[in-house]
Amino acid sequence: MDISKPSNISYRLPVIWPVYILTGGIILAEFIAGHLEDPYDLINIYLLLLLIALIYNYVCIYKIHRFLDIITDNSYPIKPGLAVFYHFVPIYNFYWIYKWTTKLEKFINKNLSDSELKEGGSLAYIFLGIAFYSFNKDGFGLALMLIGVDRLNRGLRKAFKN
Repeated sequence: MDISKPSNISYRLPVIWPVYILTGGIILAEFIAGHLEDPYDLINIYLLLLLIALIYNYVCIYKIHRFLDIITDNSYPIKPGLAVFYHFVPIYNFYWIYKWTTKLEKFINKNLSDSELKEGGSLAYIFLGIAFYSFNKDGFGLALMLIGVDRLNRGLRKAFKN
């Protein structure tokens, strides 16, 4: 895979901090709902925050893979649209998360001189987040998944000074 490391790449990696703010709102809504007599008062705000955070998370995954497509001159094996699409294929999506995160961690470590990104770390955060999410801890689950995606994003920024 031919990688160009130009000093000024016109395409920027995504900014993750807005999703952390949304996730904080989701955790706060979960906490407040637990102390209300009728927790359904917050359901619309909670669902809206959750929907926006999930959509933005997939936008970040798309942008990360678009960035990889650009810097490798379209030779990175995972195309941006497919990177997001396979998250919606039942059962395969678990394998898919494993596949793209490990492939990306290897790619980052290959291009980082000091190899700070430990392989499997992002995957662990993402699967732990899925586990929390499955047990109805949506805010904490989403936060853990975001930490995994953010690790990859920061690794790419460091490797390519973006």
